[in-house]
Amino acid sequence: MNTWFGIGRLTKDVELRYTPNGKAIATGTIAISRRYNQEKTDFIDIRVWGASAEKYFAEYGKKGRLIAVQGELNIDTWKDENGNWQSRTYITASNVRFLDNRKDNDIPEGFQSVDDDSIPF
Repeated sequence: MNTWFGIGRLTKDVELRYTPNGKAIATGTIAISRRYNQEKTDFIDIRVWGASAEKYFAEYGKKGRLIAVQGELNIDTWKDENGNWQSRTYITASNVRFLDNRKDNDIPEGFQSVDDDSIPF
């Protein structure tokens, strides 16, 4: 069984692209703090395909949004031009839910806006 669940915040706005045959793919990255070590954060790439990518994930997936993701763990491996093995790990999402109810310009009380260049990711 290959099932993955995670809750985290988007690190940047979701990017929507299309394959050469016209299928939509939306990609984003979520930050998840580790359960037993809150000082460590994992950054996990998420891919959503098809109509869900176009009409939901890309449209509402803005930096900072809290989301829950259910999907399948994928690991791609290949040899680069120097003959070294490379790998990429990501989640192909089958279900994405936004857990907050934010509008683009809403800043919660007690917080202040920060410049994107000051954030390390």
